[in-house]
Amino acid sequence: MEAARENEVAGIVAECGGSAICGTCHVIVGAAWIDKLEAPGFTELALVGFAPESGPHSRLACQIIMDESLDGIEVTVPSEQLQM
Repeated sequence: MEAARENEVAGIVAECGGSAICGTCHVIVGAAWIDKLEAPGFTELALVGFAPESGPHSRLACQIIMDESLDGIEVTVPSEQLQM
Protein backbone atom coordinates (compact mmCIF):
# COMPACT_ATOMS: atom_id res chain seq x y z
CA MET A 1 0.00 0.00 0.00
CA GLU A 2 2.79 2.43 0.86
CA ALA A 3 4.56 1.76 -2.44
CA ALA A 4 1.28 2.27 -4.30
CA ARG A 5 0.63 5.58 -2.53
CA GLU A 6 4.19 6.79 -3.05
CA ASN A 7 3.86 6.03 -6.76
CA GLU A 8 0.36 7.57 -7.01
CA VAL A 9 -1.35 4.37 -8.14
CA ALA A 10 -4.91 5.34 -9.03
CA GLY A 11 -7.59 3.80 -6.82
CA ILE A 12 -5.40 3.17 -3.77
CA VAL A 13 -6.90 5.70 -1.38
CA ALA A 14 -5.74 4.01 1.85
CA GLU A 15 -7.85 6.25 4.06
CA CYS A 16 -6.87 4.46 7.28
CA GLY A 17 -3.15 4.60 6.57
CA GLY A 18 -2.61 0.86 6.72
CA SER A 19 -4.63 -0.08 9.80
CA ALA A 20 -6.83 -2.56 7.89
CA ILE A 21 -10.03 -0.82 8.90
CA CYS A 22 -11.29 0.86 5.73
CA GLY A 23 -10.74 -1.42 2.73
CA THR A 24 -9.80 1.44 0.39
CA CYS A 25 -6.57 -0.28 -0.65
CA HIS A 26 -8.31 -3.39 -2.00
CA VAL A 27 -6.39 -5.08 -4.82
CA ILE A 28 -6.81 -8.26 -6.81
CA VAL A 29 -3.57 -10.23 -6.74
CA GLY A 30 -2.44 -11.99 -9.91
CA ALA A 31 -2.97 -15.76 -9.85
CA ALA A 32 0.77 -16.47 -10.06
CA TRP A 33 1.35 -14.45 -6.87
CA ILE A 34 -1.52 -15.27 -4.53
CA ASP A 35 0.10 -18.38 -3.03
CA LYS A 36 3.30 -16.44 -2.29
CA LEU A 37 1.51 -14.20 0.21
CA GLU A 38 0.93 -14.83 3.89
CA ALA A 39 -2.64 -15.91 4.56
CA PRO A 40 -5.03 -13.04 5.29
CA GLY A 41 -6.17 -12.50 8.87
CA PHE A 42 -9.76 -12.45 10.10
CA THR A 43 -10.10 -8.65 9.90
CA GLU A 44 -8.74 -8.50 6.38
CA LEU A 45 -11.07 -11.27 5.23
CA ALA A 46 -14.04 -9.47 6.73
CA LEU A 47 -13.21 -6.16 5.03
CA VAL A 48 -12.41 -7.71 1.67
CA GLY A 49 -15.78 -9.46 1.76
CA PHE A 50 -17.47 -6.06 1.53
CA ALA A 51 -15.16 -4.61 -1.10
CA PRO A 52 -16.41 -4.02 -4.65
CA GLU A 53 -15.37 -6.74 -7.08
CA SER A 54 -13.98 -8.94 -4.29
CA GLY A 55 -13.06 -12.50 -5.06
CA PRO A 56 -10.66 -15.29 -4.08
CA HIS A 57 -7.57 -13.23 -5.02
CA SER A 58 -8.69 -10.08 -3.20
CA ARG A 59 -6.38 -8.63 -0.58
CA LEU A 60 -5.84 -5.36 1.22
CA ALA A 61 -2.61 -3.88 -0.10
CA CYS A 62 -1.79 -2.61 3.39
CA GLN A 63 -1.57 -6.19 4.62
CA ILE A 64 0.86 -7.37 1.94
CA ILE A 65 4.32 -7.23 3.45
CA MET A 66 6.75 -6.71 0.61
CA ASP A 67 10.05 -8.53 0.42
CA GLU A 68 12.35 -9.74 -2.36
CA SER A 69 10.17 -12.78 -3.05
CA LEU A 70 7.38 -10.44 -4.19
CA ASP A 71 9.53 -8.42 -6.58
CA GLY A 72 7.38 -7.97 -9.70
CA ILE A 73 4.07 -8.80 -8.01
CA GLU A 74 1.08 -8.03 -10.21
CA VAL A 75 -2.12 -6.63 -8.76
CA THR A 76 -5.18 -4.99 -10.26
CA VAL A 77 -7.15 -2.18 -8.67
CA PRO A 78 -10.89 -2.84 -8.94
CA SER A 79 -12.52 -0.57 -11.51
CA GLU A 80 -15.00 0.83 -8.98
CA GLN A 81 -12.11 2.09 -6.83
CA LEU A 82 -10.64 3.92 -9.82
CA GLN A 83 -13.72 6.14 -9.73
CA MET A 84 -13.06 7.30 -6.15
